[in-house]
Amino acid sequence: MVKKISICILFFCLLISFDSFSQKKAVKRDTKDDCLAVIGFFYNKTLINKINVYLYEGLTIIDSIKTTSMKDFGFVLKKNKEYSIKIASKGYYPRLISINTTLSDDVNTLPVFIFEFDIELLPMMKGMDDYFTDFPIAKVEYDTKIEKFGYSKKYTASIQKELNKVQEQIKIRKSR
Repeated sequence: MVKKISICILFFCLLISFDSFSQKKAVKRDTKDDCLAVIGFFYNKTLINKINVYLYEGLTIIDSIKTTSMKDFGFVLKKNKEYSIKIASKGYYPRLISINTTLSDDVNTLPVFIFEFDIELLPMMKGMDDYFTDFPIAKVEYDTKIEKFGYSKKYTASIQKELNKVQEQIKIRKSR
């Protein structure tokens, strides 16, 4: 937990320094539309090098990060957009997270909301039923009841059930 808090603080310090850097370069950032900082944490037990994390708006890649499983990653998203984060590494199933930042006008986005998530990359194996690995592993949206961003419980529960079957198949094959 302390690691996550320190990473969040570091992430926002970097955002502040990026903002001052962009102002020096006369690049205008429209921060009033920033509404959500998403931060991903890997929990793979073995080191994975060369992980590519892509941020999509619709079908267009708008940002990307190259990292390892020992480092975390994050993006700041604008309100009223549809995003996807794709996490990919050679030899592992790609992971996809869908994020909807649609908000009503009465929702205050200052300071921006923070959404943290853990992710595990699953190794590819021949003969696996990997149909559900192409679907987003989670959908994130604003929950008016709790007044913050969270998982779509219905979607996430249904896809997690299917992905757990794939993880069980992997465990069985590794134990042979």
